[in-house]
Amino acid sequence: MSTDKTEQTFRTELLGRGIDVVATPDTFTYDWGDGTAPLVTRSAGHAYPDQDTFHVYTGLGTRQVTLTTTWTAKYRVDGTAQWRDVIGTAATSATSAAFTVEERRSHLVAELCTAIPTPPDCEDG
Repeated sequence: MSTDKTEQTFRTELLGRGIDVVATPDTFTYDWGDGTAPLVTRSAGHAYPDQDTFHVYTGLGTRQVTLTTTWTAKYRVDGTAQWRDVIGTAATSATSAAFTVEERRSHLVAELCTAIPTPPDCEDG
């Protein structure tokens, strides 16, 4: 699994003054959808072979992964140069489409299993 760790920049107005806000992803919590403990990490994940956000499913079935990102933020009011930390955090969540965890096994066969008639060393299904 991996996600994007890009800061988000916002511009708003409060009491007639402009405010810049920068929100930064702080932690990522992956709920794997199978009842196991979630993975909480500061890493956005890396591609194979350096992956560090992954899960091994031990049971078959339909699953969905939910990612909750916890954000920290800072702000600056127009007319000031100083950035100030926002007290507290915010969280956003996204859930994957449902997918099926299946077990697949391979084995060597003497002929192609797509041949007709099916060779005797090919399993059905």
